[in-house]
Amino acid sequence: MPEPQYKWLKDQDKRLRKKPKSHIPNKKANHITLEGSTGTGKTVFIKWLEEYAVDKGYAKIWNINVEEFSVLREILSMGVPYVNLNNPQEKKRVKNLKKYNRKASRDVLPKHYDLKVFIPVTANLPKKLPDFFEPFGIRVNDLQEWTLKIMFGESYEKYSKIYNDKFRGKNTRLNDLMEIGGEEYETDFYTKKSPLGIERVFIREESQSLQYFMRQVNRFKNTVIYTPPEIEDEYSLKPKLREETENQETIAVLYTGHVKDEFLKKFLIAYFIDCMINIQDNLKKQNYRNIFTILESQKIIKKKRDDTATVWDKIITEIFKDSFDDFRRYNIDIWMDSKPNRLPSDIKDNVKRHYLTRVPRGKGLDNILSSYDVDKRSKRNSRGASIGYIFNQDTKYINNYGFVNPDRKIPEFDGTYGYRLPRLLRSSILEPPVSKNDFSWFIELCEGEIDTKEILEEFKEAYEKEEKPFREKIKKIHRKRKEAKKKREEDTKEKRRKKALKLLKKRVKENGGIPEGVPDNWRNYLKPIMEEIEGIDTLRTLENYTREYRERMNKKKREANKTPHEEALEILKENIKGCSTRGEREYELNRLIREGEIQGNWGNSEKEQLIDKAQGDLKREGVYDDKLDPIQ
Repeated sequence: MPEPQYKWLKDQDKRLRKKPKSHIPNKKANHITLEGSTGTGKTVFIKWLEEYAVDKGYAKIWNINVEEFSVLREILSMGVPYVNLNNPQEKKRVKNLKKYNRKASRDVLPKHYDLKVFIPVTANLPKKLPDFFEPFGIRVNDLQEWTLKIMFGESYEKYSKIYNDKFRGKNTRLNDLMEIGGEEYETDFYTKKSPLGIERVFIREESQSLQYFMRQVNRFKNTVIYTPPEIEDEYSLKPKLREETENQETIAVLYTGHVKDEFLKKFLIAYFIDCMINIQDNLKKQNYRNIFTILESQKIIKKKRDDTATVWDKIITEIFKDSFDDFRRYNIDIWMDSKPNRLPSDIKDNVKRHYLTRVPRGKGLDNILSSYDVDKRSKRNSRGASIGYIFNQDTKYINNYGFVNPDRKIPEFDGTYGYRLPRLLRSSILEPPVSKNDFSWFIELCEGEIDTKEILEEFKEAYEKEEKPFREKIKKIHRKRKEAKKKREEDTKEKRRKKALKLLKKRVKENGGIPEGVPDNWRNYLKPIMEEIEGIDTLRTLENYTREYRERMNKKKREANKTPHEEALEILKENIKGCSTRGEREYELNRLIREGEIQGNWGNSEKEQLIDKAQGDLKREGVYDDKLDPIQ
């Protein structure tokens, strides 16, 4: 144990030392919040406590939301205590650490910790990774409550039931989830190339209630992450986590810094927690706690009034709020830090121990205390939660947990610390020289490396095998739906046509015949009919439906009103279409008069005019060419 003045650590030691009894719920959760401004020691405090818990064998540490490379690099420094002894100041610090170590405890010196970094497989994975990285994918046949709530949003109750009935525990593929919408709605499928260069099937959501869910499925189609059954043994996350729970001294990390999509980052956190809850629920024995560390927790747990909160931010905040007590059942404690006043009050209500570092000047401290409903004298609120100060904005140190002796000025470092939290626990360790997506420095120190190109090739090959038959299936679905849609449209069109024709005939009968004058006068009959038939928006559509009937009625009327001359012209035109000379046409006209098909007495001049008229009409109609020869 450290020196007696570390009252806060004695307090934590008492709680951490209690061994969990298998899956039986712990009597008390050991959740912690830590609030403070940037650069005031929040991470140092959390890491100090984490290392103490690991070294004592009290807890297994899981960093579950590392989405910035700078944070990952800080954690990587725990894997290799890299000290720059060429720097005189660093040399002095190491010397002082050793001096302090003789006076107090070995727990203060920086140590080496094994690391396990779980990294989701995406198309933009770094080309080379150290061998303590663990690439993983997501199986879609074992999604649990948290994950399904993020996937389905407000439609969780409805679609989670469909998922549980049809897909849970089966040989489910991502394409199967697409058909949740495809079977129930007339979903439009389309294809485009994914980041691996594969032609994949996507969904263009048409149903408003299904849009949110389909958008999330499309996100998976447009990344890698999803693991087909053929490679699940190698890349499924849950078995990897189950194995990792047995390594108490290893610092575990979920890293999503290379994932660009904010929804997928939240989904991966939810999936990670779901897997751990499922593992803990079925675990027979575990002699230490699991600590879920959430650094900069305001990024994933947001207030309702936060303008930056997305739909899935609100969902994951609600899930955390509802699940804090459940974590105790699964032997999980949540330690989170955040910027001042950024945590929702209902999250704070579920946590019993709160710590503050430096907060903004003015009323910053009072506002935070007010948000915790704290009595300043007792440092406890109405719910029994205690508040531990590290220091406040005026550097007038508050001796509640004994971090700093308020009666004397504390130098930056003099080898003793008084009551101050030993910030030099890891301060002699420089961040390893690792740049974003370049881990070559670590790879040189490791026994092996991971070539992510081979991993992506495995995923690509599995996707291609899975996608080809699905594309063919979708083409058939598309074809059938297109045919069915066409038939429905034709049936609807025919019903409207019959109804329009029936109403028009009724109108003709009521008005004693067809309209007088030019054919456009039919519109006076059609306009009232258009208002009686649903789905007909233009007069042109109604005219098309009734064209054949109107033309027949117009022809009938014309024939009834024909003059003998017009009737003779029609008969002559029909009989001389194949005649190539005028003589043949004159002979044909005389024959028709002689046989009585053309009635009346016709003089020679009248016959000539009739033949001229017939030839001109046939030329205009395209029966004769310019030379009045029949066109073959």
